[in-house]
Amino acid sequence: MPLWKLQPIATLHDPRWQDHEFRQAILVEARTAAQARNEAARWELKSARPAKRNGDPVRKSAFMDEKLYQAVQLREDAIDPQIREEMLFNL
Repeated sequence: MPLWKLQPIATLHDPRWQDHEFRQAILVEARTAAQARNEAARWELKSARPAKRNGDPVRKSAFMDEKLYQAVQLREDAIDPQIREEMLFNL
């Protein structure tokens, strides 16, 4: 299955980050970039502390915002297997 790297592309001062604490690159195995984003979003929303705006929970994942995260398909041999295991989230 293809390997996708979802990496932040917005600056830390971009207001889109306002409701999101998780700002790291992750690896996701998925057939398409859209599926990788969906899997990462599902993981973020169930695992991370919910972001809040004006005291109310925000249920939108940063991974779905193409101005915050870019999805890049990696070649199978592009990353060391040990690093891959450390960065690959079990979604």
